[in-house]
Amino acid sequence: MEIPREKIDEILARTDIGALISQYVTLKPSGKDLKGLCPFHTEKTPSFLVHPDRGFFKCFGCGEGGGPIQFLMKIEGIPFGEAIGILANRAGITLSTSEGERKRLSEKSILIKVLTAAAHYYNETLIKAAVGKTALNYALQRGLSQKTLTDFNMGYAPGGGDFLARHLRGLKISYEAMERAGIVRRSNRGDYYDYFRDRLMFPIADSQGRIVGMGGRAMSAEVQSKYLNSPETPIFFKRHILYGLSVAKPSIRKEEQVYVVEGYMDAVSMYQGGFTNVVASMGTSLSEEQARAISRYTKNVILAYDADTAGATATDRGIEIFEKAGLYVKVMEMPIGEDPDSIIRKQGSAYFSSLAANAKGIIEYKIDNLVSKYDMRSPESKQEFVRELVPVLKEVKGEIRLSEYIRVLSQRHNIPEESLRKIVAGTRVKKQIPDENPVFTKKLKLPEEILLNCILTNPSYISICREYSINEKCMKSAYFSVYTALLNAEIEGTEPLSVDILSRIFRTEEQLKTAIDLSVKEGANGCNEEQVRILLKKIEHRRIKDERELSFRQKLAEGKLDYNDPDFREYIESLRKMKSPGANN
Repeated sequence: MEIPREKIDEILARTDIGALISQYVTLKPSGKDLKGLCPFHTEKTPSFLVHPDRGFFKCFGCGEGGGPIQFLMKIEGIPFGEAIGILANRAGITLSTSEGERKRLSEKSILIKVLTAAAHYYNETLIKAAVGKTALNYALQRGLSQKTLTDFNMGYAPGGGDFLARHLRGLKISYEAMERAGIVRRSNRGDYYDYFRDRLMFPIADSQGRIVGMGGRAMSAEVQSKYLNSPETPIFFKRHILYGLSVAKPSIRKEEQVYVVEGYMDAVSMYQGGFTNVVASMGTSLSEEQARAISRYTKNVILAYDADTAGATATDRGIEIFEKAGLYVKVMEMPIGEDPDSIIRKQGSAYFSSLAANAKGIIEYKIDNLVSKYDMRSPESKQEFVRELVPVLKEVKGEIRLSEYIRVLSQRHNIPEESLRKIVAGTRVKKQIPDENPVFTKKLKLPEEILLNCILTNPSYISICREYSINEKCMKSAYFSVYTALLNAEIEGTEPLSVDILSRIFRTEEQLKTAIDLSVKEGANGCNEEQVRILLKKIEHRRIKDERELSFRQKLAEGKLDYNDPDFREYIESLRKMKSPGANN
């Protein structure tokens, strides 16, 4: 689908980049800009800047930068056209499409439409249809309110054969599209039947609230598979999705922490119980992609997995993944045989809150697990305990904190304190942590960098630049392409160039990124016409100097260099002056 340049400009002009990025990153004012932790790399010191007045962002830690389109493409992993579509919807702009263009809609868009229609059918069946009455009573008996059912768009898939398939076919949705979306199956006879049958349904949305998959919960204990997810499709990758994230995002940012649970019912029950900053990993296998998604909204995680063997294994795996993503983790300990859903239903939110308040830090959790694993009365078990304890203590940050852990453990378990200290000291190495220092300098250094910054912040200087003979030999190719594009553009005024203008001037992502990098760097110290002319002369002189040096080198190689040549003597004298102490470069 081709989108006119004018339409893109209108969309960008109506997009508040600060509001857009705030959906993913906690931003705080920093002068006239906004600052936060970069969602594209692990960091603990904010180096991610958003410039609302000019409509672009820049991270000085990893180098990422761009406008609203580039941000959405990067953070959501979507193509250009889809990013434009999202921004158009946010801005209330309709993108007109012809019949031919509608036929060329991406597979992703088609599948989202199919699943949205299916979710609507499931919800209507649960709330309004007679066939859904038993399922509705089941949901209400589990303590779910009508509001919660609506907030999570929950539904019911009738038992039997092809209720959903026939309904969607009536909406002129093809069976093939339903099958690709993972909600119907094809029998050996060639007819289609519903994949989900007699289940309470949980539509699974991405971070933007678009339905990309389905989850179904059996209502009978006799059913072998308690939970059933739709298969992976071009839009549904379980390891990338967190159930409930689109609903929980505002609360996660507000509370500056997130609860991570295993299943849909855990998340829904917690949400209704007042813990609205909750997401589910949809099973016990947390992924690195899910951890990175969480890191866009908060750095603080409370793991609330089930109190069983699978839950303990998942907790250990989750701790490892969250630490790798640079997140701070605490672990809630559930009573045996309980999960967040059952605790809130049986004991209430206040009791759950008390468990959350006593959530353990990673070190405490790991140590307590080791203590429960061994018989501390046996010397042999105690030796094994210490062997496994040492790697945990090596993770402790801060000498005083480590010393206190050793003291308490020694007293509590009758382990010689000095011996434990020696063992830990002999094996302890500093834990590698992500580099917090920005790798991209904020300072302008080269004359061409300062010149381009001057032009980008005051395009009236372009007319002065046209008076000078600057070619590709005068500066790096990346800078020269930006310089050329600016000189060829029809720009007027003295206001800094915003992202909608920059995206119209530069034809490649690399040019746009370079321009944004130069726009936000410091070091121009207030441009004026005199400074611009000085910079242009420096750049031009450097080209002439380089050409003269090349000529002299060639003559020297050919044995034709005349050492008494006035030009050569002048060149040598200029080099001598440049190397002299206090010389003016």
